[in-house]
Amino acid sequence: MDKQILKNIIRDFQKSPLPELYKRDLNLPTKTNEIVSVIGARRAGKTWILFSTIKQLLKEKTEAERIVYLNFEDERLSNFQPEDFDLILQAYQELYPTIDLRKAYFFFDEVQNAPLWEKFIRRLHDSISRKIYITGSNSKLLSREIATSLRGRTIVFEVFPLSFNEFLTFNQISPDLYHSSTKAKMNVLFLDFLKLGSFPAVALEKNPDIKIKILQEYFNVMIYQDLIQRYNIKNTPLIDYFMKQLTASHAKEFSVHKIYNGARSLGLKTRITPLYEYLNYAEVIYLNGILNKFSYSLRARAQAGKKIYCVDNGLFNALTFQSEIPWGKLLEAAVFWHFKRTGKEIYYFKDKAGVECDFILSPNGKPQQAIQVCWDLRDEETKKREVRGLLSCCRFLGLKKSLIITHEEEYELEEKGVQISVLPAVKFLLS
Repeated sequence: MDKQILKNIIRDFQKSPLPELYKRDLNLPTKTNEIVSVIGARRAGKTWILFSTIKQLLKEKTEAERIVYLNFEDERLSNFQPEDFDLILQAYQELYPTIDLRKAYFFFDEVQNAPLWEKFIRRLHDSISRKIYITGSNSKLLSREIATSLRGRTIVFEVFPLSFNEFLTFNQISPDLYHSSTKAKMNVLFLDFLKLGSFPAVALEKNPDIKIKILQEYFNVMIYQDLIQRYNIKNTPLIDYFMKQLTASHAKEFSVHKIYNGARSLGLKTRITPLYEYLNYAEVIYLNGILNKFSYSLRARAQAGKKIYCVDNGLFNALTFQSEIPWGKLLEAAVFWHFKRTGKEIYYFKDKAGVECDFILSPNGKPQQAIQVCWDLRDEETKKREVRGLLSCCRFLGLKKSLIITHEEEYELEEKGVQISVLPAVKFLLS
C-alpha cells in the first residue's frame, strides 16, 4: 500500500464538507472507551450515522485533524493487506506529528473488506486509541461475530430503515399533531411510509417507479450477496423460492413445513433442515424479523409457531402482487418494527381456541401490555374480534390495561374490567 494514498484519503476527507445529513433517532456516543460497532439492514444508513457522529464531534470543537475516516469500499484500498494497517498510523503521524494518537478518532466504514481487521482493531483499542467506530456489511460481518471478534470490547448499535419520525424529517416535515395543515401532510406521508417503506434512498426518491426498482435491487443484493455468496449456498432455485415465500408471509404466521411441501411439489430438491437454516439466515442479515409466541416456558416458546415480518413494507410491496393494498398488515408491520427500533421485548398471543392478540409488550419477560393493530374499527364484527383477542390475552396474563392501534380512531372503552385505549397510528409511532 502506498503511504501517500493513505495520506490523500485522510486529508481529502478532513478537507471535504460532509454531505447533507438528515437527523436520525440514533445518536452514537462520543464519549466512551468502548469500540462502537454499527450494524443493521443493508442500505439503512450506517455510513450516515458515522457522518452524523463526526458532525457532532466537530460541533463539540473536536479539530477535523483529529478525525481519521476510511471507507474500505474505496477503490484506492482494494489491494489493502493486513500489514497496511500500520501504514494508516504512520501516514497519520507524518501528517500530524504533534497530535497524540490517543486523542485521535478512528472511523472505519465497511471494515470487513480489510483482511484481519479484527486483530488491528483490538491492537488499536488496547494500545493506541479508545475512540474507534466501525461499520460492517451483513455479507461478512454480523453483530454476534463482532462481539466474538472484539471480545467484550465493543458496544453494538443496530440501524434499521427510517422510523416514521425520521421519514417525516427526510420529507422536511416537523411533526405537529395539532396544526391542521401539518397534520394533513403527515397523514398523506404516512400512507407513503406504509406502502413504499422507509429505506433512506427510497424516502428521498420522488418517482414511485424508481422506488420500486431500488427496492427490488436491494432484495436481489441481499439474496445473492448476503445469503448465497456469504453462506456458499449451491441450491439457488430453492433459496430464491424460499425467500420469496418468506416475503409473501409478511405479518403472518409462518410454516417451514408448508414451504417444504410447496418446494417438493414444484420438483425442487430439498430436505427440511436447510430451510430452517435459511430462516435463521434471513433474520441475521436483517431481511426479516421473527416474532415468537408468548409462553412462560422457554421451551414451549422456542417450539411454537412464529410470525414473520419483512424488514420493510416497501420490499414486501415491491416483490408481491396485491389486488388491494393490505393496510392492516402494513400497519401491523410498522408497529412491529417500531418496537424493534426502540429495543422493546415483544411476543404475540394465541389461546387454545385460536383467538389472537398481535403483540404483548413484555420488558424483561414480564407481560406489561396487550396490543392489537387494526386499520378500522367501524365495522362492529371487526371490533368484537379485536376486543375478544385483547380480553383473552389480558385474562391469561392478568392485565387490566390494553391498546388498539388504528389508522385514525381515538377513544377509550372498558370491557369486562379491562381498560382499552384506541389510538391513531401516527400518534403512537411519534410517541
